[in-house]
Amino acid sequence: MVDLEELKEAKAFAESHGFETGAVTVPIGHPGNALNPDDPDLDLEIPKTWHYRVDNLGETVYFCGAIDRCLIEDNGKAARLLREAGFKEVFLDDDLRVGNFNAFIEGCYCDACLLEFNEKYNRSETRESLMAQLTKKTNAELAKDWVAFQCSKVTAVMEATDEQGVQAGIMVMHFGDERHGIDIPAIRKRIPDALFRVGELQFNDGSFTKPYAKAEEMLGIAYHLNFLDKRLAYSESTIFPPRSLKEHNLVYKAKMAIASGLENVLFMSGTWVLEKSYWDAIAEALPALRALDRAIAGAERSYPVHLAYGTHGACAEPIVPNGLPVLAGLPVKPVRADQDGEGGQLLLFFGDYELTAEWEQRLPAYRQVLFDRTAAEKNKAALERLMPQAANLTLWAHKATTRPTDDDVFLLQRRVSADGWLFPPVRRGKRDRLDLARSDRDSPFIQSAGDRKPRHGDAGGQCVSRLPEAIVLRDDRRRGQVDRIRFPSRTRRLTMQKRIWQWTGLNEVTSGAAEREQPGPGEAEIRIASIGICGTDLHIMSGHAGFGEPPLPLGHELAGVVERIGPGVDGWLPGDRVCIDPLIGCGVCRECLNGNKHRCARSGEIGLHFPGGWQEYLVVPAANLYRLPDAVSFEEATQAETLHCCLGGIDKLDIRLGCHAAVIGDGPTGLYYVQLLKAAGASKVSLFGMREGRLELGRRLGADVTVNLRSADTASEAMAAESQDIAIDAAGNEASLKLGIELLKWGGRLLLFGLPGHPIQADIQAVVLKELTLAGSTNAPQVWPRVLELMASGGVRVKPLITQRYPFEELDKAIAFARSEPDEAVKIIVSQP
Repeated sequence: MVDLEELKEAKAFAESHGFETGAVTVPIGHPGNALNPDDPDLDLEIPKTWHYRVDNLGETVYFCGAIDRCLIEDNGKAARLLREAGFKEVFLDDDLRVGNFNAFIEGCYCDACLLEFNEKYNRSETRESLMAQLTKKTNAELAKDWVAFQCSKVTAVMEATDEQGVQAGIMVMHFGDERHGIDIPAIRKRIPDALFRVGELQFNDGSFTKPYAKAEEMLGIAYHLNFLDKRLAYSESTIFPPRSLKEHNLVYKAKMAIASGLENVLFMSGTWVLEKSYWDAIAEALPALRALDRAIAGAERSYPVHLAYGTHGACAEPIVPNGLPVLAGLPVKPVRADQDGEGGQLLLFFGDYELTAEWEQRLPAYRQVLFDRTAAEKNKAALERLMPQAANLTLWAHKATTRPTDDDVFLLQRRVSADGWLFPPVRRGKRDRLDLARSDRDSPFIQSAGDRKPRHGDAGGQCVSRLPEAIVLRDDRRRGQVDRIRFPSRTRRLTMQKRIWQWTGLNEVTSGAAEREQPGPGEAEIRIASIGICGTDLHIMSGHAGFGEPPLPLGHELAGVVERIGPGVDGWLPGDRVCIDPLIGCGVCRECLNGNKHRCARSGEIGLHFPGGWQEYLVVPAANLYRLPDAVSFEEATQAETLHCCLGGIDKLDIRLGCHAAVIGDGPTGLYYVQLLKAAGASKVSLFGMREGRLELGRRLGADVTVNLRSADTASEAMAAESQDIAIDAAGNEASLKLGIELLKWGGRLLLFGLPGHPIQADIQAVVLKELTLAGSTNAPQVWPRVLELMASGGVRVKPLITQRYPFEELDKAIAFARSEPDEAVKIIVSQP
C-alpha cells in the first residue's frame, strides 16, 4: 500500500489543480512484480493470500486464497484510514472479478469458500474439479452457480466498505454483470449511490493506439450505460505499467469517455503518483473537455453494431475471436466478407475488408457506416461512388504509426455536421474526392463554442433566432421596455407578385395575389416548396385556438429554397434547401439569449401569429433556417417542426434502455413518439388510440402493442396489462390523462404533450401516492439539428404518415378534406413545383 502521507500529499496537489480526489484500494493485492520482475517501479510483494496455477495456455494465473479476511477485514481498515485522511470516495479494484463463464472462470478457491459453495448448491466440488470443469463451455450450470457465488462476495465487500463512512465504488474491468463477477444490479440494490468505474481496457500506448482498442473501450462504456445511471459511472484513465501512456493519450482517453456519454472521468496512476507533466497536460485540456461535453449534450447513441472485417486485416484477429464486445453480450454481430449483412444502427469496416457490390447496396440500411483508414484505402473507388448519395458514411481516420487524431473520439457519436457527416474528413463541393491524408482540425466538435462563429443551421452550435432591431418596437412611456413584435414583412418596400392563400373567416380560406417583400437585414426570402397541414391550423380557423386574427396566411410546417438574402446574412446562398423554425423570440430577453426563445414572453410563431407559408414566397429571419440533408425531401422536411417538439419531450424523460412505454393518442405526434421511443432504447412500446387504421400504421412503425380504446374489451385488457415505466399523453384530454396515470408503475414518468385547450381535472392523489413524475413539453429549439439527422438516417420515418398530397392551387381542398375526413387524413402535404 502506498504510504498514507504520500497519498495526502498527492491529494493536496491534485486538488490544487482543480480536481476532486478519491482513493483506490486493491483488496487482495496485485501480483504485478511477478509479471514484471525487472520493473523497479513495481516493488509490491505477492500477498501471502495469493495462490497461482498454470492455465491451459501455459500462463500463470493468480487467485485469492482467503477472500473473507482480505476483502472485508483488510479493506475495511483501509477504508477507515482513507476516510480519516480526507477521502470521501473509495473504489475497490476488481482483481476478484470472474471471467465470462462461457470462456474462462477465475476467483477464490480457498477451503472456506469451497465449503460454503458446496453447502449452498448441494455439491461436492474440490479445488481441482472446479478448475478442471469451469473452463469447459459445456458446464454452464456449474459456471453460473460459481459466478453467482463470487458475485455475492464482491457485493459483501462493497457493503463493508460503504459502512466505513465513505462512498464505495468498484473498478469494473471490461464488462460487469452477473456473468462476469460483478453483479451491478445487486450492488446498486444494496448501495444505491455506489460508484462504478467502467470502460477501462487499454493501459498503455502499445494497446491504446491500435484502432480496434478505441472501439472496444467505447463499446465497454456504452454497455454499462445500458443499466447504470451515468451520474454514478466513471471512466478511468490508468497508466500501467508506470509512464507507459503518454500525456496526450491520457487526455485523449478522457475525450473518449466524454464522447461516450460519461459525466465523470477518473485519472488513476496505478502504483505511482502522476508526474507534474501529466497534471499540467490534463489541467490544460480541461477547457476543451468541458467544451466537448457541452457540444455533444443530448447526442444519441444507437445499437446494434455490426463489425465487418477483412480476411487478413490487422484488426480481424483481436476483434472477432477474442473481442470483448461479442463475448459480453453486446448487440454486436461480426460479419465476414463472404456473409450476408443485415440492416442495423452502426456498421464498422476494419482492416483489408473489400466492399462488394452487394455490400454497396446494403449500406443504406444502416444508420451509420464507418471505415478505418485501411478499409477506406482498400475501398476508395467504392466510397467515391457512394459519397454523393450516402450522407451516412464516415471515415474513421487513424494511422497506427502516428499520434491519433482527435477525430477518432467520435466513433459512436450520432451527431452530424451541417453537411451530413459525423466528422467531415471529406468536404463536398469543390473537394469531392477522398483525401485520406487530411486531418480535420476544423471539426466543429473539437473546438470550444467560443472558438468560432456558429453558422446558421450548423449542427455543431446553437444560434439564437435574433430579430432585427427594426422590428422590435419600443414605447418611451413604458421606460424603454419591449412592447410588442411586428413581423418585418409588413413594413417592407413591396416589389413583385406572389400567389397566396389566406384564412379570412370562420373555417374560410381565400386565394389571391400579393406583393413580394424585399428581405431586410438578417432575413431571407424562401420559395415555399411544401407545406404540412396541421391540426393547429384547423383549430385556428374554427376559432378554438384562442390566437390568430384573419386575414392571415397560416402554415407553420414549411420547407423550401432560399430565393434571396438580405444584408448581413452569412452562410446562406440562393438555391439552398431549407426548413424553417417558425418560432420567433424577441432576441433581447434572458430566455432568448440563453437559447430558450420558446419561453420568451413576447415570442410568436410564423403561421400562427405572423404570416405563414400559405404563400408562394415568405420572408423570415435567416437565423430560423436549417439546412436540409440530401436524404430529406421537402415533404419530409415539413415534419421537422412537429418532430422537434416531440424530440424535446423525449429529452425530458430520461429513457433507459429496455424500459416499457405507452403512447396515448394515435395522431401524427403519437406515431412519431412511437418511433422516437424505440430509437431511444425502449424495448416495448404500446400505442393507445381510437382509430384502427392509425393503430395499424403504428404497428408498422414499431409499436409492439396497440389498443383500440373504442373497444371495452381491449380497454379493460389495457388496464390489466403490466405497468409502464413511461407514458406520453399525446391526445390532451381528461380521459387520456387519467389513462396515463393509471398505466404507470410506481415511480413512473408522464409526459404531457397534447393541449386540452381548457382546464381539466387530474387524479393528483394517484400521482402523489405512486410517486410519479410529470413533465410538460412544447418547443425545443436546440434539437432541430438532431431532428434533421434522425430523418436523414432513417431513425424516424415520415413518409408512411403522408396520406394525401395536393398541389398549391388546391390548398382549399386539402383543408376541406382534413376537416371532413379526420380518420383518413393522417398528414396532408401541399406542394408547388
